[in-house]
Amino acid sequence: MSRILRGLVALTAVIGLLVGAPVLMARGLGRPWPHAVPPLHNVLQTLRRGDISDATVIKVLAVALWLAWARLALSVVLEAVAAIAGRSNPHRRSFGWSQTLATSLVAAIVLLVSSLPRFVSAAELQPSRVTLLAHDPVKAAEAVFVDAHAAMPDQCTPTTAPSPSLHQSPVTSGLGGAVLLATGVLGGLAIRRRRQLRSAPKGARLPDPARRLVVAETLLRRLDDGEQIARLDLALRALASELDEMAPGIGVLTAAQFADGALEVLLNAPVPHAPAPWTAVGESHWQLPAAVQLDALAERARRVNQPCPALAHLGSTVEPGSGEPVQIYVDLEAVGLLTIDAQMPLASNVARAIAASLAVSPLSEIAHLVTCGLDDAHLGRTDAHTASSLDAALDMAVQLVGATATTTSPSLSTFTLRTRRQGGEAWEPAIVVAALGGQPDSHDDAELVNLTASGGRGLAVVVDRAVHGARWRLEQQSQQWILHPLGLPLVPVGLSAAELEPVRMLLDEADKVLVAEPSQAAVAARGVDDRASNAWHEPPWVLMVRLLGPVEVCDRSGQVASFERAKALELVVWLSQHRERSTRTAARTALWELNVRDATFANVVSDSRRSLARLAVLDDRAEWIPRTLTEQLPIHEVVMTDADLLRLRLDHAGGQLPLDAIATLRPGLALVRDHVYFGTSYLWPDTEGITTQLTLLVTSVASTLATHYLSMGDIDGVFWATGQGLKVLAGHEELISLRMRAHAMHGDLAGVRQEWESYERALLTDSWNLAEPAPKLVALRRELLAPSLLRV
Repeated sequence: MSRILRGLVALTAVIGLLVGAPVLMARGLGRPWPHAVPPLHNVLQTLRRGDISDATVIKVLAVALWLAWARLALSVVLEAVAAIAGRSNPHRRSFGWSQTLATSLVAAIVLLVSSLPRFVSAAELQPSRVTLLAHDPVKAAEAVFVDAHAAMPDQCTPTTAPSPSLHQSPVTSGLGGAVLLATGVLGGLAIRRRRQLRSAPKGARLPDPARRLVVAETLLRRLDDGEQIARLDLALRALASELDEMAPGIGVLTAAQFADGALEVLLNAPVPHAPAPWTAVGESHWQLPAAVQLDALAERARRVNQPCPALAHLGSTVEPGSGEPVQIYVDLEAVGLLTIDAQMPLASNVARAIAASLAVSPLSEIAHLVTCGLDDAHLGRTDAHTASSLDAALDMAVQLVGATATTTSPSLSTFTLRTRRQGGEAWEPAIVVAALGGQPDSHDDAELVNLTASGGRGLAVVVDRAVHGARWRLEQQSQQWILHPLGLPLVPVGLSAAELEPVRMLLDEADKVLVAEPSQAAVAARGVDDRASNAWHEPPWVLMVRLLGPVEVCDRSGQVASFERAKALELVVWLSQHRERSTRTAARTALWELNVRDATFANVVSDSRRSLARLAVLDDRAEWIPRTLTEQLPIHEVVMTDADLLRLRLDHAGGQLPLDAIATLRPGLALVRDHVYFGTSYLWPDTEGITTQLTLLVTSVASTLATHYLSMGDIDGVFWATGQGLKVLAGHEELISLRMRAHAMHGDLAGVRQEWESYERALLTDSWNLAEPAPKLVALRRELLAPSLLRV
């Protein structure tokens, strides 16, 4: 039985109960109680004699029937009042079965009402025609948001034809346009890699990443703009708080984010006056200027949960005049149903991009994602669901939404409930994204439209086909894509399965457990018979590139080189890390997002030479970066990194006795000052796995040195060595365990508990981190604290 049919049956039953039943009972039974109440002694005498007439029995039963009807009718009224008020009706034991039946009937009716189409005025879809552009009335006619055709909502022909400058190619943008996806994937990668590094044993090494993964991650990092997504998040939270105070029930339909940070939102109903720092540029359209800082939004934002967890990034349009991209977001839950009317496989690719971005979006943590035909878009999200058909996906989504549909109403949306944190619930939406691939499906269009017509009820649906009667649709036309009913031209993000595969592989690689692989030098050193004579001799170096903390170049006295250009320092760092393939082409590709001019690159190389020469002069008057007539761009061999020296010390210490190993390792570990590449925004170290390798190096040295100190009973040495390692990676499991053992050896059980708490805090700093503490640390804590636990 369909949801609509169930609702109609429930509505008929309630009408019959509240209206038909009392009419029939009044006519058939009449008034069962007497006009005048007989004296009590007469009633008692009649009962003793057993002289009870059949008419009296019938009337008593009729009274019981009227009382049962009254209890059921009152239960229905109470449930209906609670549903309209947007709250749950408390269970009353005295009502018993009547409340259970009333709850089922009212819930079915609420689902029916939520499926009915809701009238939306033209003002609700009236976006700005001014602020998306320069303040020029001529350019204003080329607005990205144009007037919706209020009289023909299904066709939505713009009243103003889009400018030819806005016409886009009918193809979609690929991974290079997936802004929200990039931010989410890189956030997930960072968390996975920290977890991977924390559990890595001593001597663990990261395999060299495949070239296609390096390319994919580089593309994502060039696109990533976590600050912009954070700004969007804070702005929506702050906006929700303002709306709840001045216009309860109003929510957000779409958002447009500009390259400079300006933000414009389209509301689902007119609100002419906007509080600072927002400005109203239309009856239902507000703007947040680019000059507004994040801290100006933070206070308001802290008061509410994210009100738009179903916010999806559709693609981008172009701001006329500046030519800068404008990212377009749509709250899928607010619009209810979004259809993609395009050729195959483009339509499915757009649906896949939407599903993938939602799977990793930092804004969609509480959302239930249900996909059909898009298993590859889950990207490791453990709570994503798969359905075999659109019907099955919708049924699953309705179950996941649960009581939300009965709690919400046209005047009380989930946007408002999340803003108020009502009931202590997250009010999780269910988002269905179905890629049918052009294959026919049996789902009725009218039922789908009715089910999703009223937004803000916890359900959102995206399908890659046209649906008759759908209001919100992304249509591929001959020269452009149009988002209806806004008449907005844009280039949507579309991802094929092949384009998404490297992203999935990146996340999977970061989930793998690293294993220890001793270096060849360490293996050779362990074979030395006379280990006492195996003393450390530092290789000659003149300049050191410091990577284990703030990046800089210094000489042996500690004097730091000064570079005129930031890229000149980055080039020196890159050359020191790529001696085996230090070519001009590779350097230019790594350091610049776009093809850089020859003159620019030459100036950067010259600045690097001059800056190093000012710091130190080579004995043979050679150049630090020799001039060649080939592609090679080498750096002098007496330029070493602090990481190189630390690695050599670690390899050498593998063949030494503990005291000698301590003397070898401690000066090298003292070079660690902070996080690897601290204070830089270089793209290539992360994509090539260099950051991970250097972090593993430091934690391996710290673990090895701390183990030697622990074996010698030097507690202070343990804390110093582990403290150096924790500078680069808080919460490293081996280092934490060594500190816990050192506290226990010293008899300091409070210190053991303190280390455990610091480990838990490190885990909590990772957003989306659902991992439990490492079992080996849990067991160690139990072992070390067992005596104190027994005393308690």
